[in-house]
Amino acid sequence: QGYSSAASDVYKRQIAELSKTLNLTAPTLRYYEEIGLLPPVLRNTSGQRVYTEEHFDRLHAILCFKNAGMSIADIQKFFTYEANEQTHINEMLELLNSYQKNTLERLYAEIKAYAHLLRKVEFYHAIKDSLDHQTPYPKWQDYDQRDYLEQAKQDLEQLFILQQPNDNYPILK
Repeated sequence: QGYSSAASDVYKRQIAELSKTLNLTAPTLRYYEEIGLLPPVLRNTSGQRVYTEEHFDRLHAILCFKNAGMSIADIQKFFTYEANEQTHINEMLELLNSYQKNTLERLYAEIKAYAHLLRKVEFYHAIKDSLDHQTPYPKWQDYDQRDYLEQAKQDLEQLFILQQPNDNYPILK
């Protein structure tokens, strides 16, 4: 199998470079190739694997799916469905929808944990201030009414504003 497009010819990387760029180990890349998650990888005249843009794009999808909690088996299933999406569109959507729901639930749990952490940080800063200034200790219940979820939301919005898209690693493809 040759390179499928001119764009692929321009974008050729060896395993060490791709491994470093994506923060994946060389054995992981070889494993993904071995189990069929990656399309066949050609080799140069020295026998070294040469990855194309197609591989790079597929690896981005794999990393995105793994970050969403998808198992290797389900990633394989997705790519199998995708190869014949007209026949398997319902299965693809069912699989993606289940991970979308699970990811959203995990994110909400993380945001709630972050909000609780914000509350603790503010409370213990107040304790430190009371110690430094020899004033009465704060009461935990006084911090119960604050809307720390709102603060967490504002912090996340600020984080997203500060995070500029990186052309080398698009979050969603």
